Amino acid sequence: MSMLARRTISLIAFFIVISILSYALLQQLAERKTAEKEVLKTNVLSLSEARRVKITVVIDNNPSSVNSELQSVWGLSLYVEVDGVKLLFDTGPSPEVLEHNMRALNISLHDLNYVFISHEHHDHVGGLEYVARMCNEVKVIVPMHMSEQVKAYIRSLGLELIEVREATVIDGILASTGEMPSIVYEQALMINVKGKGLIVLVGCSHPGIVNIVKKARDVSGCRVFGVIGGFHLVGASDDYVRKIAEDLKALDLAFVMPIHCTGERAREIFKEELGEAYKDGHVGVEVILSDANFMIREAKRSPCFFLGSIGVNYVFTTPSP
Repeated sequence: MSMLARRTISLIAFFIVISILSYALLQQLAERKTAEKEVLKTNVLSLSEARRVKITVVIDNNPSSVNSELQSVWGLSLYVEVDGVKLLFDTGPSPEVLEHNMRALNISLHDLNYVFISHEHHDHVGGLEYVARMCNEVKVIVPMHMSEQVKAYIRSLGLELIEVREATVIDGILASTGEMPSIVYEQALMINVKGKGLIVLVGCSHPGIVNIVKKARDVSGCRVFGVIGGFHLVGASDDYVRKIAEDLKALDLAFVMPIHCTGERAREIFKEELGEAYKDGHVGVEVILSDANFMIREAKRSPCFFLGSIGVNYVFTTPSP
């Protein structure tokens, strides 16, 4: 066989191998896209209306100006009470801070029903050890694609895992948006308040705050009344933040409380762009909603069994019409 023929055969073989590898790669990409679409698939949930909701910011890196007892550290934890169901949304970065602020706010975890973990980053799961000490029978709701290492850590604390992929109703009056892919898989919590609409709690909004709010609306079939949590906009350009504010305004939210990883500059822009819908949030703030009321209040120094301190609450946002 001539040299030219051998080279021709080698060249043909080379292109055949490249074609096979390219096809396999395209197949993998197509399968990944299909999987992502499945994760983002929206089916309208049957979510009952809650009569009364109280959300307390237990951990946030935005400090309280009126309660020096509260520690302000990088992280997020929200204590949620909904018609007798008690849930902790994320747990902050450490058991020590979670315990300290829970005691300062006179909140007990002994009768906690659920822990809802938005995503696996340490500043959201770091306080689980304290939860396990206080209430080791609690159920921990996590994204299904959370890393196996973090799942194993949660199980090692003796806590029961509930893994969520699709939008899922919890106890009839709470729901997960289902996990959403980004740099990590993340889920948000939804509560449908009678006479108001949907309240959405977000961890860091890695999939994008506007995307999360839209998915919450789509899977619940409800108008979104408000959103609270981290928007992940530290270091974002002013133009980018203004575009997000514009998109949130188009969704007709009654209140937007960006905390944690939103960033101070982004919060300033939201305040400018959203007007009365913007609500300042920080550690110690309480949001209370019912059919007749919507108020945001801060405990300057709550009566506290643990600390033995006595004080009063004051309201800085009046009930909505």
